[in-house]
Amino acid sequence: MKRSIWTPLAIAIVMVLGLYIGHISQSRARLGTYNQTAGEGAKVRQLLRLIQSEYVETIDTDSLMDLAIADMLHRLDPHSTYIPAQQVSANEEEMQGRFEGIGIEFQLYKDTVTIVRIIEDGPAQRAGLMAGDRIYGVEDSLFFGPQLNTDKVVGRIKGPGGSTVSLQLRRAEDGRTEELRVVRGSIPLPSVDVAFMLNEGTGFIKLSRFAETSAEEFRRALVELKDAGMEKLLLDLRDNPGGLMDAAREISDEFLSDGQKIVMTKDRKNEERSYYASSQGVFQNGPMAILINEGSASASEIVAGALQDHRRAVIVGRRSFGKGLVQQEMNLSDGSRVRLTTYRYFTPNGRSIQKPYTGDYESYQQETFERGWTDDTLRSADEARELEEGGIAPERTVSLEAVSADFWVYHKFPPGLIDDWAFEYIDLHRKKLSEWREETFISSFNAAELIPDLLTYAEVDANQLDWEHGAEERLAQRMKALLARNLYGLSAFYPIYLQDDPFVEAATQELAK
Repeated sequence: MKRSIWTPLAIAIVMVLGLYIGHISQSRARLGTYNQTAGEGAKVRQLLRLIQSEYVETIDTDSLMDLAIADMLHRLDPHSTYIPAQQVSANEEEMQGRFEGIGIEFQLYKDTVTIVRIIEDGPAQRAGLMAGDRIYGVEDSLFFGPQLNTDKVVGRIKGPGGSTVSLQLRRAEDGRTEELRVVRGSIPLPSVDVAFMLNEGTGFIKLSRFAETSAEEFRRALVELKDAGMEKLLLDLRDNPGGLMDAAREISDEFLSDGQKIVMTKDRKNEERSYYASSQGVFQNGPMAILINEGSASASEIVAGALQDHRRAVIVGRRSFGKGLVQQEMNLSDGSRVRLTTYRYFTPNGRSIQKPYTGDYESYQQETFERGWTDDTLRSADEARELEEGGIAPERTVSLEAVSADFWVYHKFPPGLIDDWAFEYIDLHRKKLSEWREETFISSFNAAELIPDLLTYAEVDANQLDWEHGAEERLAQRMKALLARNLYGLSAFYPIYLQDDPFVEAATQELAK
């Protein structure tokens, strides 16, 4: 819908901001409900009644109000957001690091729910479900066809812990049909995607979010890597959009010495509060590098900024997003919520990394796509800290064109095609592939032999492909990584996918200095 239709309503609602939101001070959202007083909001209520009774078309005024509130918040700043009531549960799960369900990863394949992976020791595994099983019925209803989408599948299969769901299955092993009842339970949403030894002496951790369980997961990963002989660490925060500030502080604390400042916040009264490291860090000594890119934001930037200011880690990659605002989450009367900016945060040296915002939300979000792609810069830590473009600037910038074969692969094959091929290949050869152990697959499986199969699937003539240097090897590596993800999960995907990664190569070189 055109913005001009909603602007007057958004401006009117600004007048009754006190109706919906209030200030809270704790870092992890003390949730309160704010009720309407007698005289407030009369104009908005009158306008909604007029729309309901007189407008030329029937309008869902609840949806209208949702749009107006969201637009109003974006006029305050780009990170104050509105969460409709129906999305609150999913947002809570993301922050809590767990959800209640049966513990499967699935894909809609030929209008049917196909199980890709079973979460280890989850309800589905205990009930006997297996990768490759098709779910064609839920309870007493058939469950397939073009009307299915991911939201519908999740809505039917998820549910409160302890409740049961009846699934009608076509089994992968022999095609027979069977009904299984699964008792739903609590399923973890890991923040640490993978932690492994990248080479002798160098550990690698990929962190995807900052949730309530993140700091505990991260500390366990550090301890395991130290026990495995880690002397150097590469922490990958690329495309990590952030999350809870408390988790960012606790993770930063693992690397900094007692008394070193981690982050400082200022509220609307310009009152400051600083947070400091303790003496309990697992990896307070030893070289480390942090990978960031345009998708690294918020809590990721707190960690990167703290370690950069204290020269505890070398920052490698691309300039981060540039979010220096802290939101608090508050209930509204209908069960929806707002995340309202209540603090600005600053790195230990007093830097605000918030990028400029002119009120144009779409331009603000698109800014990262307009940055230069070919920059390949070396800076000192001081030079990186002095840049004022917003975000955390790396000491070593990596060009997005560092591996030209990647661009060749993406231009020759439509988005998602290689993923679809990998899923179908495994589905057709599951029994044979199940004989591979994960470690052996990572080290020995030869995906180059499957390139003709992929080209046939993509309906591409191999003789008409102008192979760039290294493209065939990079394509085979991508194919192998996607096969591994479907078979074993991220623990096998990353060790393959990161081979020849220019960001990892640059960070490894910096750690070797």
